[in-house]
Amino acid sequence: MRTTAQGPRALSLSTAAALAVVLGSGIRDLRAQGHEDKGARPPIVIADQGGFAFGGAVLTGVADSTLHCDHGYTQFQIPPNARNLPLVMWHSTSTKTWESSPGGPEGFQDIFLRRGFAVYVIDLPRQGRAGMACVNTTYAVTVGRDQRTFLGWRLGVWNLPGPPTFFPNSQFPRDMAFLNQVLRARYPDNEGFADTDPVEANSVAGLLDEIGPATLITHSGSGRRGWLTAIRSSKVKGIVSFEPSVYVFPPGELPPPNGAVTLEVPLADFQKLTQIPILVIFGDYLADFPAWPARLANGRAFVEALNRHGGEAQLLHLPEIGIFGNSHIMMLERNNAQIANLVSQFLQENGLDKRGNGH
Repeated sequence: MRTTAQGPRALSLSTAAALAVVLGSGIRDLRAQGHEDKGARPPIVIADQGGFAFGGAVLTGVADSTLHCDHGYTQFQIPPNARNLPLVMWHSTSTKTWESSPGGPEGFQDIFLRRGFAVYVIDLPRQGRAGMACVNTTYAVTVGRDQRTFLGWRLGVWNLPGPPTFFPNSQFPRDMAFLNQVLRARYPDNEGFADTDPVEANSVAGLLDEIGPATLITHSGSGRRGWLTAIRSSKVKGIVSFEPSVYVFPPGELPPPNGAVTLEVPLADFQKLTQIPILVIFGDYLADFPAWPARLANGRAFVEALNRHGGEAQLLHLPEIGIFGNSHIMMLERNNAQIANLVSQFLQENGLDKRGNGH
């Protein structure tokens, strides 16, 4: 990319060098430690694994030329004697959300494989490994997004030209090589398309038509589409949503405006969500960051509305139950096994973790 005085500015040599030192420090020790930790765990036994595209469309052109596009993609792993309901892990920014990384703890994908669940990690249409779109897309280079991500995900503060500083009791792994992985994990997203909601929700509903009933594990922006998928498909048997940014409400029951986005859906659609158990989880450091208190307030209103209509929903704000230091990406942090235990408890209490023999 060529830069000009009006365009994105390259880092100064001193800033770039300092950041390289920060992001590169401890990489060798980090990887050695990560290898030792993983080697100490029992092997994960897999009965089947693979990947496939799901949903999508085919465009036709001159002389019957074609383009396969707007499909999703899933990688899957199935352990022996898997539990009846697989987990569909739906990211908002990258499959890295659910995967293990050097310097970090074992990821949710591996944690729940060890607990006997088949796991499907998905990319949605126009993202990641499902990037072939049926519409024109653009990508704008956005220098400074690293700093906005660090702040918006509530990891700490990053006052340039200095290095990033984590909150003192943050659960984020204290190794800059892990931060390097996280900052490289985000893909260009498809938020700018008017049809994003139906394209994503319909594609995941199509995936469930192929694999059967499942529990959705959503995060941030995918939380919104998770609700819409459950409205479209009776094969959604439960939802665990980490800090969803948008909630749906029936007519006349939207919470007071607070700056966060809400969606109104027909009462009959909203009532479909009352037929499945739902767990919403929020982390720490919400109070001092724009948007997050409003999203938490809307989450509480959403849970109250579901239960008022006969649903089975709950919201956990981790500091209120004695768990501190977690950011927006709590499933990647040092205490993620503790967070996974909350998910497992919810699955067990709602009969979403049974095996073929009913146990």
